[in-house]
Amino acid sequence: LLQQLEQAQSGVEAARQELNRAAAGRLDAETQCARVERLFEQRVSSDSERDSARAARDIAQASEQSAAARLRETEALLSFTREQIGKRSINAPFGGMVLRRQVEPGDAVTAGQALVTVAEMERTEIYVETDENNLARLRVGQPALVIAPAFAAKPFSAELVRIGPNVDAERG
Repeated sequence: LLQQLEQAQSGVEAARQELNRAAAGRLDAETQCARVERLFEQRVSSDSERDSARAARDIAQASEQSAAARLRETEALLSFTREQIGKRSINAPFGGMVLRRQVEPGDAVTAGQALVTVAEMERTEIYVETDENNLARLRVGQPALVIAPAFAAKPFSAELVRIGPNVDAERG
């Protein structure tokens, strides 16, 4: 689809250039026709010259109309291609991180099939196990400083939001 999008964009640009050339040709043909009409009225040019100028003007007008139709057609193709790309794009309703991808790009999928597992990063939760001895010192809403072993030089602030009811009997 991305290749089709590039082709459609190129087609629109080519159609615009063609329409510009056709419009310039029409203006030139109309100017030439008007000049020949004035000469004909002054009896300086012949019927055949006037008829040729009118025919050239009509052909130029038709050429411009045809170019405008091709432009509309290529713009419609571009719009359709963008719509198809939009149908194949996946956007989460929140900022997050992809944790796991269940399908590969290009795989056929069905409605309701899980494609990816995404973690919401707006509000990250960290589960911490602690000894029973520390429970008396913990309170919901208490600020905390988190130091991840992989990022020991970059500690970050947190808040205790819940104390779970489970106790590991082996550890206390």
